Amino acid sequence: MTQYRQNLSHRITLTFLFLSFVIATVFSLGVTFTINYTERHLVLLDLGRDLTRIIQSRHYPVMDQERFFYQSSADGHQFPKWLKKAPEGFSEHTFHHNWYHIVRRNENNKSYIIIQRQNDFERRERRIHRIVFACWLLSMLLALISARLMVRRAILPVRRLAQQVNDIQGGTDYQPLAADYPRDEVGSLAGAFDTAFTHANQLLRREREFTGAVSHELRSPLMVQQGALELLSMTPLSSRQQDLLDRMTRAHQQMGELVSAFLLLARERKDELENVPTACLSDVIQQQADYWQETAQHRHIKVLIHIMDDDPTPYPAPLLHSVVGNLLRNAVHYSQPGEILFTLGKGYFHITDHAPSIPTESLEELFTPLVRGTSEGDGVGLGLAIVQRICLFLDWQIQHEIIVPKNSDHKGIGSVNRFSILLHPSNKESS
Repeated sequence: MTQYRQNLSHRITLTFLFLSFVIATVFSLGVTFTINYTERHLVLLDLGRDLTRIIQSRHYPVMDQERFFYQSSADGHQFPKWLKKAPEGFSEHTFHHNWYHIVRRNENNKSYIIIQRQNDFERRERRIHRIVFACWLLSMLLALISARLMVRRAILPVRRLAQQVNDIQGGTDYQPLAADYPRDEVGSLAGAFDTAFTHANQLLRREREFTGAVSHELRSPLMVQQGALELLSMTPLSSRQQDLLDRMTRAHQQMGELVSAFLLLARERKDELENVPTACLSDVIQQQADYWQETAQHRHIKVLIHIMDDDPTPYPAPLLHSVVGNLLRNAVHYSQPGEILFTLGKGYFHITDHAPSIPTESLEELFTPLVRGTSEGDGVGLGLAIVQRICLFLDWQIQHEIIVPKNSDHKGIGSVNRFSILLHPSNKESS
């Protein structure tokens, strides 16, 4: 699809100017051609008639001060130099700052030329040409002014509709748009916007209601779990049982954080982040690495953390836990035996794994809900969509790239998937 870099008014103005340019140019060329054609026809009619009479009378005529006659043999050696190359028929020539109309005819091995000085006529002709050119310029200027005035009036409803849509996107309360427009193309467009906005608002409202209801309902079993875990913690346990209890406690905490994170996303109110618990980046990644360590070891995977530069910035803990947890979960479930490496810096982190290379046709839908980049693993395709939504909510940036070593085969074995999260978009260290 063609991408237009100019706005609608400029495109309409340029189209109008182009049409005016074509019409004015064709008209000007037509006027110029008509003048030249008429001049040629009249000169041939006048001078040609006199030349015919002279040839037929066979005597040298008496000429006035503006008209001259020459005759010679066909090679024209008796003609003045500047007339020797005159073609047969009509032509024009300038000599000593004078303009001449020339009619030449060859008959019976002789050449006859009759010329007429046309200084006044040429000056008038050039004046007419300048007038035609001035009219052309004036018509283009008038076309530009008319186009600007007409376009402003013609696209005023479109601009108004675009401004209303932008205001709604900027947070202005939505009001139906179609009622303000007549039943024309703009009115149909406004009606389509009304339908789309209404449908989007209904979907958003249902999503918020569902997320809020699910989050509310999950709090009851979470409270039951918390009570059971507290009772277990007061019971004498073996070291193995205590490890399992610790894992259950961390999973319970993570579920509570996920509920809080989903509530924040459903409300989409950044002012509520002030009341959310915070944590630094290294602590969150370490906690998530500990949580997934046993699963990773079972799959012969090591989770490593490399801190390039410590970042003490406090981040919303529930949302950061959800981002790190989903990325690490994907890496553990899809990666081949080897290593998963976290690289931390100020305002960013990378996570690299040796998962199978994602097909090229799946890269464009990598963050689309319910779309999986590979058929392996047991995921449902929501983890990366949640990560992207959190990043958009917090103005973070997420990037994905596939690094293929030179010795990797055609199936992508040995390739490295790397997800980069830029927590401070102004920070360029992650590049």
